[in-house]
Amino acid sequence: MDKHSLKKDGGYITVEYAIVTGAIIIALLAPLPGVAGGESMVDLVMDAIRQFQAHTTTMLALP
Repeated sequence: MDKHSLKKDGGYITVEYAIVTGAIIIALLAPLPGVAGGESMVDLVMDAIRQFQAHTTTMLALP
């Protein structure tokens, strides 16, 4: 393999990486079907983290 061939392959890998990364971002931000309010996966995870933090704070505040 010569250096020119390696550079050419590296360009394809970059394009594939960008396409896969874009698809993952769209999948995480797209509204989920069957979920009330049309929330995305990111919204569901953030809500779960907020609820966990609220319950943990309440538990730690108890004597």
